[in-house]
Amino acid sequence: MTHLSTIRPVKDPAHGDLTFSLLQFAIAQQAARDLVLRPARSSDEEAVVKLWHDGWHETHAPLAPPELVERRTMDDFRSRIGCRLPLATVAELDRKVVGFCSIKESQIDQLYLARPVWGSGMAQALLDDGLARLARRGVDVAWLICAIGNHRAARFYEKMGWTNTGVVPVMTETSNGPMAVNGWRMERTIDSPEEVRQQDAYAVLIHVGARAHRAHRALAAMAGA
Repeated sequence: MTHLSTIRPVKDPAHGDLTFSLLQFAIAQQAARDLVLRPARSSDEEAVVKLWHDGWHETHAPLAPPELVERRTMDDFRSRIGCRLPLATVAELDRKVVGFCSIKESQIDQLYLARPVWGSGMAQALLDDGLARLARRGVDVAWLICAIGNHRAARFYEKMGWTNTGVVPVMTETSNGPMAVNGWRMERTIDSPEEVRQQDAYAVLIHVGARAHRAHRALAAMAGA
């Protein structure tokens, strides 16, 4: 039997230099109970597509042009997920994918969670993980696009240290070709890249552990309803 205190670094080639020991992993699992943050796998595709589709229609569709809403079918999200999965982290609770965050160049590209885990702290955990991965790529100023009028999301990002720099035009992808829309550009300086690079899966898990347990109870309650 391998003792948990044995240090055996685990590296994930898709996520750069993310490294943690078995002891750290055990601490993380105990702290976060049933929550796991891990690199997305190809087998997660349908779960992530559904999260993205449902989350977009719940939060973005009421604010988007009707012609864009019409294009945002399940197949549209499915056609755009392939290049994102290798650069995504998923949040898994009780073996169910309940959130994901993908990065692109210097951008937090997509961040979505299932409604039962809103307010659980997972959004912050996924966002922190995304920033850590950008920092490991040498990014010192990260950015993302927030839908104009999505004040709930904007307040969350501002609370996390992001700044709304104003309205910018965005060419968004659709299965029928690019479409021009406007969005709020949010930016955040990664003040201490070296410190952020030290963040790893177990630190993020410990950070969100207690709230994740509350989210787990919420999911269990929904399943029993």
